[in-house]
Amino acid sequence: MSPTSFMLPGPANPRRRRTVRLKAVIPNAANLRHVCLQTGGKQYVGPFALLGKIEAHDPPFTEDLPRLRFPNFYYTLEDVMFEEVAKKEGVTWSVHRPGAIFGFSPHSLMNIIVTISVYAAICKHEGVPLIFRGSKEAWNGYSVASDADLIAEHEIWACVDPNAQNEDFNIQNRDLFKWKHLWTVLAEEFGIEKYGFEERESSVTFAEKMKDKGSVWEEIVRENQLRRRFFFYIVFLG
Repeated sequence: MSPTSFMLPGPANPRRRRTVRLKAVIPNAANLRHVCLQTGGKQYVGPFALLGKIEAHDPPFTEDLPRLRFPNFYYTLEDVMFEEVAKKEGVTWSVHRPGAIFGFSPHSLMNIIVTISVYAAICKHEGVPLIFRGSKEAWNGYSVASDADLIAEHEIWACVDPNAQNEDFNIQNRDLFKWKHLWTVLAEEFGIEKYGFEERESSVTFAEKMKDKGSVWEEIVRENQLRRRFFFYIVFLG
């Protein structure tokens, strides 16, 4: 990455830290020329806590759709960025909105592949079925993902191409997938024979299922001589 560019990661806890960084870095980076702000698909459907409770946009999601009339941390990040960039002559911006991010990251915030791989490893270790913890609609329906390498290449392009200045972009793989197909691949990769979706009256969320599995993961790390990393740093439980 060029030293004259600054790439801001997507939202994380504590959320306020991101806005503080924006307000601190942009005014004080003497050679700053472009800011990439990565948010995501919740731009169009709202935060997790409001899913199914508010009237969201219907797909297809295009970059010119208006904001929803509900609080959204992505909107706050954009507003702070716009405000700070406007004060600094010659600095441009771009906003990047990936779908579910597929890639490798030792710190798996917003990168679901490492999370579900750790989940599969724990299921294998405990000898239990690999159960999909999402909804039936998600299991059977089409979904879209964004490859981590594609996102990186796209944001680098936006930093150096004048045609990308001051624009919003959705970043998604061209092909669609179904979770039930990906789950088959995941189960085969980890040698798990029993897997799938289970209809339940009281659904146990992924976060609830994994919250007490830190010690199990530590055991897997020891047995397989893996690099030790704190469980909650590699698994996104949101």
